[in-house]
Amino acid sequence: MHSRTFKFFQVLFASSCLLWASSLPANYESSKKTVVDLSVQEHYSQGQKAYQDENWEELLRHFTIIQKKYKTSSLANDALYYEALGLFNLGDPEAANNRLDQYLSVISSPKFFEETAELKFQIAEAYRKGSRRHLFGLESMPKWVRSKSDSLEIYEELMRTFPYHEITARALSAAAKVYLKQKNYRQSIESLNKLIQRFPKHHLVPDAYVELANVYLKQCKKELDNPDLLSLAEINRRKFLEQFPQHDFIAKLDIAYKEMEQVYAQALYETGRFYERRKKTNSSLIYYKNAIARFPETKAAESSQKRLVVLDPEFMISDLNV
Repeated sequence: MHSRTFKFFQVLFASSCLLWASSLPANYESSKKTVVDLSVQEHYSQGQKAYQDENWEELLRHFTIIQKKYKTSSLANDALYYEALGLFNLGDPEAANNRLDQYLSVISSPKFFEETAELKFQIAEAYRKGSRRHLFGLESMPKWVRSKSDSLEIYEELMRTFPYHEITARALSAAAKVYLKQKNYRQSIESLNKLIQRFPKHHLVPDAYVELANVYLKQCKKELDNPDLLSLAEINRRKFLEQFPQHDFIAKLDIAYKEMEQVYAQALYETGRFYERRKKTNSSLIYYKNAIARFPETKAAESSQKRLVVLDPEFMISDLNV
């Protein structure tokens, strides 16, 4: 009984297979051709189609096969660029950058030279915005390592390779942001000044002036004993007005400058309070008067004036020549 049942299912399965085969399209024999059987040109064409469709996994599959199986083909070098493109769009900027480095090293006049520069910039931006790198730099390892500072290597590479290309303007702007995040104020200021001087007509220049104002502001909060920062901020503001007399961003520079004045005035006021608490009235009066004389429009100057009235009833604001 069991033998007859088993044979029945064998026949049923075979019949089903025949029916399925008869329902296949006439061109099935050609369509079932495996990826391995494709020629290098067919792989390239399929990869190009995947590129047009933004099917990055399919793109990567075809161009990886070209790179590994057809190394001597003239298309193998192009495949490295497309591999990088696929890897980047699949979320692995580190592997993408490795492929681009290979691509630039194997050919003296790359077909996708400017495209490579743009992709490298996008990789650096991914790093700057928090993309993680593989442990030990191995693509087989998980991506656990923070990589914001790694963006600087790529920005600097672009600056060296394309010193007067538009992409360097963007690299300088982005590098300034990374340096500021690291509290490396000097390098941030240097990058922004290079952008302003080297690319005066670039659309990022107004933003660079505003960024400079913000760097000076952040720096002054850390370096209260550096009197040059306020002067540098004033020079930055004056240059902006000369270059962009009608630009709306002047309001942003004014806000940053006034905040810097408040920072310095507050430091003078706090020092005055320090001496006042220690019963050193004469010393405290010097700092209060200095805050009012140098930064009369600040809240700290108002506070200083109130303390002066308490400590010196004969005090008159006109005595300070404000």
